[in-house]
Amino acid sequence: MVNKIDLIKYIIVIIPLIGIIFPLWTLNVNPAFMGRKWLAIDIYGYGYVDGPIDSLNIANHYVGLKDIIPEEMIELKVLPILYPLISILTYIFLFGDPKKSKYAKYLIISIIVGIVIYFQYWLYRYGHDIDPQLARIEIDPFTPYVIGYYEIANFKVLAYFNIGFFLLLIPFIAGLIIKRKYG
Repeated sequence: MVNKIDLIKYIIVIIPLIGIIFPLWTLNVNPAFMGRKWLAIDIYGYGYVDGPIDSLNIANHYVGLKDIIPEEMIELKVLPILYPLISILTYIFLFGDPKKSKYAKYLIISIIVGIVIYFQYWLYRYGHDIDPQLARIEIDPFTPYVIGYYEIANFKVLAYFNIGFFLLLIPFIAGLIIKRKYG
């Protein structure tokens, strides 16, 4: 029979696997020439981009940004591996011997922080790869925020990590609390 704490640990291990079906990160863009219409783009943990990418690409051409082509994004091929990897590492963290548990904990932290850093790096590269031949208006290279609201030229942008990200982060935090309290 599984005791209550072990049952909670097993649930914590499974939650990241559920997170793969939810949006990991969301980008909302409102180009001024589209009026009040916002373009909502979601990136899912199973490697899928949902939303009006074609409309976003058309809007981005206005300032000289290149097309976003999901089929060419290597990160979309890597994301589906991270969710089961975090579940496996969480299992090792919660049920493994102290040395393996410690390494698993640091790997989980590295992956979660790495996701945030990588998304910010991707946005940096994207905002600095401007083709003046495409642009209808000239802008300086820029770095969008991975989290938050900002305006560039006549675009309003709101970006945030979504439930798929928090289903990686929150179980890990819960695991830290359980591990500290019950071992």
